[in-house]
Amino acid sequence: MLDGEKKVCLPCEGFTIRETIDGYVWLIESVVAMAPGRKLCDIKFIIGDGIFAAETILTKLGIEDTCHVILDHHHLLSLDIGSWPKAFGLNLFSHLKEDLTSMVKSTSLTAYEQALESARATLRNHPDQKHAKYLERHIHSKRHLYANHIIQKFAGHLNFQGNAPSERNHCISRRCYDHSIKLTINKMMIKVRDLRLVSLALLLSGTVSFQALVPPSTLTLSKEEISSGSRKSTSTFRGIQNLNSNRRLCSSLSTLSSSPLSSLLATSQSTQESSSQSLNAQQLDFTCGYLNKHHSDVLAAITETFSRLGEIKSKRNSWSGGSYRIESAKLVDINTHSMDLDVTVQERSKDIQVERVTVDLDAMPVIKTRTYGTKNNDKDKYLPPIPRDLNLDPVDEVVRRLCRLCWLVDKPQTTGKLIQLGIQIGQTETGKLKDNMYLNQVPHNRYVRKYFYDMAADAALEAVVLCSEGKIPNRMKITSMFPEMNPSMDSYRIGTILEMTRAIAIKLVEQNLRVRVCVQGAMGVGIFTGLPKQLNGVSKLLQMMDWQSDQGEENEGMVGTYLNFGSIGAEHVVNAHTMEDGAKVEQDDVFILIAPQSMVGVDSSIIGPLREMVEAAGDRPVILINPDLTDKISAQGQQSVRGRQDRIDFANSFKPIWHFQNIYVSGTSYFPILGSIFKSGPRGMWIAHQRRDLANDEGEVYVPILAGEEMPQGEEILNSFEN
Repeated sequence: MLDGEKKVCLPCEGFTIRETIDGYVWLIESVVAMAPGRKLCDIKFIIGDGIFAAETILTKLGIEDTCHVILDHHHLLSLDIGSWPKAFGLNLFSHLKEDLTSMVKSTSLTAYEQALESARATLRNHPDQKHAKYLERHIHSKRHLYANHIIQKFAGHLNFQGNAPSERNHCISRRCYDHSIKLTINKMMIKVRDLRLVSLALLLSGTVSFQALVPPSTLTLSKEEISSGSRKSTSTFRGIQNLNSNRRLCSSLSTLSSSPLSSLLATSQSTQESSSQSLNAQQLDFTCGYLNKHHSDVLAAITETFSRLGEIKSKRNSWSGGSYRIESAKLVDINTHSMDLDVTVQERSKDIQVERVTVDLDAMPVIKTRTYGTKNNDKDKYLPPIPRDLNLDPVDEVVRRLCRLCWLVDKPQTTGKLIQLGIQIGQTETGKLKDNMYLNQVPHNRYVRKYFYDMAADAALEAVVLCSEGKIPNRMKITSMFPEMNPSMDSYRIGTILEMTRAIAIKLVEQNLRVRVCVQGAMGVGIFTGLPKQLNGVSKLLQMMDWQSDQGEENEGMVGTYLNFGSIGAEHVVNAHTMEDGAKVEQDDVFILIAPQSMVGVDSSIIGPLREMVEAAGDRPVILINPDLTDKISAQGQQSVRGRQDRIDFANSFKPIWHFQNIYVSGTSYFPILGSIFKSGPRGMWIAHQRRDLANDEGEVYVPILAGEEMPQGEEILNSFEN
């Protein structure tokens, strides 16, 4: 169904044990029963992902004469979940993809038949003729279910092709849970993913009772907790208030460990841990095929730099150059720890040999070949191995470690291709930016602003959690320099930085953290006292913003309890204490500082008050948003040579936890936008993108071109740009 903005929304959900045609029939009939003004014959289209057998569902519903089935294009062509890549295999599908895509998106019968004949020609000489039969029986014969030139003739099709809008709504009911309970349920679902069907079977057979799995006492709430939960159920600011519910769910999980199913749980977990270290068969096949075809030079360089063959080559060629050559390297296997290559070696006066070598993905260059990825051959410049506790998806793990190796062998341009590979085979969001943001259009669309707000807020929450675990320092900064937040541009909008601050603060408050949002006060001496132009009036605007904190509103009671305002300085750091009247005051947990910066003038450096505040905060997170901690040369030798290195070191102690800035032709020209530099989180990679316009004015995309563990520099980015 469509909402008021003509976007697909989810009006109804059904919970079934498994996906079947009968289940879909029941769901559709239930929806019609709940809408008395509609009949089954009013349904004109059913868009599906191929789970059910095409028109069979129409027959069961009795609407085969009045309704059409359309197969979702994404579930046909996607490398991750598509039915056609699975049927042909990724290697063969890579040769057929262009033709099959043209068949799906055909605008005329002629275009469809041309693509079909091209696909037939590709399969005609293939040794396994089952693929040719599949093309005829399961693709061509069912063209009326997916071919665009046929679907366009259906009245009322609205140009829908299935796709992502409906997928995003699976499952909307999770939004009804308390945040803490939702997190616990997510973890339980992962841990007992393979166990749940076994549990259901045992319950249905009567072998195990429900009480044996989850005792009723663990699901009972006290009156106080029910009251507390109902009071906060209308507020998104409830945070992790109901920790007892969290403990009870964990208790339920521990109860399972003592039940007859504990051995099954252990088996499931061990299987999951081992499988999580490897790519699946399709991902492995595609990765090997892609790297061998397009980046064989990189594989050869990696072999020479990180394997014993590099040492052998160095020794053999020390007296006579060219006596030992590594001709080529072919990737045959790769996982999150190492990769195996078949290396072709040519030694003078000997036959060509093929040797199998294993390269550790965390390897350092072998001693005799340390000439890669360094400046002035300084061995201290080597990139250290990437930590193993990042909890990455196997695809992201492999791609990130390969990117590090590419930098060490001086092939940085390949890193962008690797990020694109990860997006393609893993459906990962790492390195992916939203299409069609049109950041040159000011003011930006609301959805574009919200996209950046949500990313920054998620990164801030992740950083605070990591800080509490001692994995990252407490000095952090968020840099957001898209046009509306870039103070050097005439498109700068103070409301945008305040809205981002509000989104970050509320995100943290929802986790039961007490947040203080600070804006620096006036600086200077005498008549020269003032504020930077960028911050003039911000403190007042911040407190006048709509925080939805009044009685009856969404965040009722948030401001003044969990969210407070202040300035920059040690005196604005609140620690836990008791007032003279006996009232208890809780300490601030997180400090958010908006655009701290120095001014030209005497006593106009922000470094002093900021340093005092950070020291007073101790190990509590301090987050700077768009800071400018550079010196502004002033009278009386202030912000000059004296103490400059100390100020620079202090400024550099704030580590980026989220970063976005656009790339332009020059520092003074802000059109057109060439690309961006992006860091998605406190432990994310630095990724440079090139902005590209699609043909026929169909939009714009940001394509990853460079990725690494350090912020890319201008020359490196420009060298990676493609015309």
